[in-house]
Amino acid sequence: MLGSKQVYTLDYAKHMDKHRRMKRKLVEFMSKQVEAQDALDKANRRIKTLEKQNKDLKQQQKGGSSRQMDVDSDNQGSEDEEKVDRPTKRASGIKRKPNTYTIETIPRDENGKAILPLELGPLTLISLGTIVSDKPAYHCARHIYPLGYTVERTYMSQVDATAYTTYTCTVEEGDDNEPLFVIIPKDDPENKISGKTATSCWTVVARGANKIRRKSCRNSISGPEYYGLAHPIIRHLIEEEMDVDKCTKYKKTPPKP
Repeated sequence: MLGSKQVYTLDYAKHMDKHRRMKRKLVEFMSKQVEAQDALDKANRRIKTLEKQNKDLKQQQKGGSSRQMDVDSDNQGSEDEEKVDRPTKRASGIKRKPNTYTIETIPRDENGKAILPLELGPLTLISLGTIVSDKPAYHCARHIYPLGYTVERTYMSQVDATAYTTYTCTVEEGDDNEPLFVIIPKDDPENKISGKTATSCWTVVARGANKIRRKSCRNSISGPEYYGLAHPIIRHLIEEEMDVDKCTKYKKTPPKP
C-alpha cells in the first residue's frame, strides 16, 4: 500500500512538472505574438511619419522654404526623448483595449471639453493638468508637460512575472522650476518611481519588469510615448488648452490638409 502511494506521488509530480513546462511554452508563444504585433504597429507608425515628412519636404521645396526646413531639422535633432532599453517580450494574461476614438469622435461636454477619463488602448487619460508656460522646462519642441497631467498605463508587473498591472503616471512640481515625473504601480504602491524625465522613470519600470522575468533588454522605449504625451489625441487635447501659444519652444501639430 505504501509503495503504491509513492508511485502515485511520483506520477503526480511528473504530471505537474510537464503541465508547468507546457504552460511556460504557451506563455512564450503568446508573448511572441504580442511582440510581433507591437513591432508591426511601430513599423506602420514609422511609415506614416516618413510619408508625412516626405510630403512636407516636397511642399517646402515647391515653396522655396529651405530655411524653414533647416530650422525644423534642428528642432528634431535637439529633442530630449532619449531612448532606453525595454522588454523584448510581453507576458500573456491581458488584452489590450482597442483605441476606438479619433480626434473627431472624442466625447465632449456642453462646453466642448473632453470628457475624462478617456480610454485610449493601453492608456487611460485621467487629467490634462495645467500648462505652465512661464517655466521653460515644462515644454520642449515636441512635448508639453502640464502640471498635474495624469494617465494610467497597463504594463508588465515588476513583482509578478506572469501578470500585468496599472501604472499611474503623473507630472508634479519638482525642484529648480522643473517638472518631476512620478510613476506608481498599482500592485506595489510603495515603490514610487520619480525622475526628471519620463524616460528615466520608464527605464526603471522596464528593467524591473525584465529582471523578475530573467529577460535582457534589447529594444528601445520612449518615455514621452509611454507617458502618453506623444499620443496624437492627447497631444491634440493639450494643444486645445489655454496658454499653449505661450510655450515658445513648442511646435504645434500642423493642421490636416
